[in-house]
Amino acid sequence: MVTFQQYHQSNPHLYELYKMIAIKLIRQGRRKLGSKYIFEHMRYDFTFRSENDPFKINNNFAPMYARKFILENPQYGHLFNFKPLKGTIVL
Repeated sequence: MVTFQQYHQSNPHLYELYKMIAIKLIRQGRRKLGSKYIFEHMRYDFTFRSENDPFKINNNFAPMYARKFILENPQYGHLFNFKPLKGTIVL
């Protein structure tokens, strides 16, 4: 099984796109953001591929992308609702 860190290292372009969409939504005045919504936006509105994965983008990593975004941009922490993660997660 691929870890988030491995997936991110193989697909840094996905996080760049994720950040771009999140910032765009924030600038539009969104008061709440959903990582799955951002993933769906990425999936349907942009052309890209993820490496070493049969899916265009792996939904399993949506919560980790949101957490990574908030670690880098703590001023937006109130925009996401987080559930506890099971296991050890390394961002």
